[in-house]
Amino acid sequence: MKETLRPLAERYGSALEAFVTGGGEEARSRGYEIGRTAVADHVGLLEIAELHHEVLETVMRRTPARWRPLRSSSARSSPPSRCRCVDIGRPTPA
Repeated sequence: MKETLRPLAERYGSALEAFVTGGGEEARSRGYEIGRTAVADHVGLLEIAELHHEVLETVMRRTPARWRPLRSSSARSSPPSRCRCVDIGRPTPA
């Protein structure tokens, strides 16, 4: 990640951690506003995706036990998605 994006990553990380630990609508709104600001500042989509990935990994490492209670019992019992994962290095089966 570019060093110029570190302040954005720190703000987004704070909002994401607050959201996943029960921050509710206020934390979610902060995250959305940070994203809108990034787009207005011409941060590219790939940079935003990279930033999100790095921040998410950091938040998950810091608060792993707090993530489990957020899953509802219905989410655990619902059938898996029909989405297929594709390994870019291999041809997709027909």
